[in-house]
Amino acid sequence: MYLGKEFDNLRLLAHVTSGTPGTDPFCGFVLNINCVTGAHRDTMDGVMCCCFALGDWKGGQLVLDELKLVFDMKPGHVLVFDSTVLTHFNMHYRGIRFSVVLHSDKYMKNAEELQKKMREMGIA
Repeated sequence: MYLGKEFDNLRLLAHVTSGTPGTDPFCGFVLNINCVTGAHRDTMDGVMCCCFALGDWKGGQLVLDELKLVFDMKPGHVLVFDSTVLTHFNMHYRGIRFSVVLHSDKYMKNAEELQKKMREMGIA
């Protein structure tokens, strides 16, 4: 699946800042272990995030509030969405549940500009 220019820019950013990270094309990740989140937006993230779930649990659906969507995530399911504009949270669950959220920082939007600045500083 092709996710467009945003995906290409994220990939370039990841390579500029840290080579080829295990989170490619994202620059970072969060590992949530057995937690329930309240409704929130990730205002410091870039244009999209990628969430996937691991474990053995019942419940814990991921909710995208404005879209009125509820995803019954199962182990191995992946969901990509814009966490900066969509209020999201997960519901209570029973069992063991992990989620990995891949993301990039919103201040790293322009990979080419960042690469140029890093070259000027002798970093890249």
